[in-house]
Amino acid sequence: MAGERIYAVGRRLADGFEQWLLVALASWAELVVTSSAPGEALAASSGGEYLYVAGLEMLSDDEWQWRVEKRGPDLTLHGVYTSNPSPSWNSALGLGVNPATGHLWVVGYSENGGVFKWRIEILDRELNRIEVLTPDIEGWANGVVFDHEGNAYVYGSAIAKFDEKGRRVAKAKYAGAKAVYAKEKLYLFGDNALYKLDDRLRLIEAVKLETAFGDGKAAFDGENIYAAGHKTQGERKWVIYSIKPFPAPLPPVI
Repeated sequence: MAGERIYAVGRRLADGFEQWLLVALASWAELVVTSSAPGEALAASSGGEYLYVAGLEMLSDDEWQWRVEKRGPDLTLHGVYTSNPSPSWNSALGLGVNPATGHLWVVGYSENGGVFKWRIEILDRELNRIEVLTPDIEGWANGVVFDHEGNAYVYGSAIAKFDEKGRRVAKAKYAGAKAVYAKEKLYLFGDNALYKLDDRLRLIEAVKLETAFGDGKAAFDGENIYAAGHKTQGERKWVIYSIKPFPAPLPPVI
């Protein structure tokens, strides 16, 4: 959500081909814009007056590249950035705006020789590349959250902390699809578990949830953490969690 609008991104089928889909919802109207890019929009983040969208652009069935779009509140296109680090499957999966520097952190993966590894690209607000981080972590980076000092917590097949300059300062084995930094702690939602970590990524507490978490973000409104997933035991149903981060204990209200 940004301003008075709610934004959603994804894909649609047009003439048998997948295309980026961007939707803006407001109380007075609904505006839908599809970019010309084949592929899928996977994440969005607001930064000031602009919306930034990241995902994959399909060059062919066997070659994907990173794509980042800068759009206005009405979804007018203001800029496009692409990155193709290998002649194979590459995708941006998440992004966020660092509150300390204003820079855009885009995270995802690059595949080379059958091996998927993390890739992080830091851009300015005009989508100019500042730095590329290749931390030699296998798997994929799903998303990124920040603390008030500008440290970045990148999560996916593992969890890693970087300072605002992009230097890695900690790493842990915990995998997750969504995360929130709240009350000086990191809350990581993995399949069937919620992990509470300190700022050095040391485990404080873990709770079994019997829930799988897919695409999308968790959110913190200053009081509660919210995350959506689906049950992995019994009847398959959507679940939305509301969690008090502190000082209440972790077990969620469903």
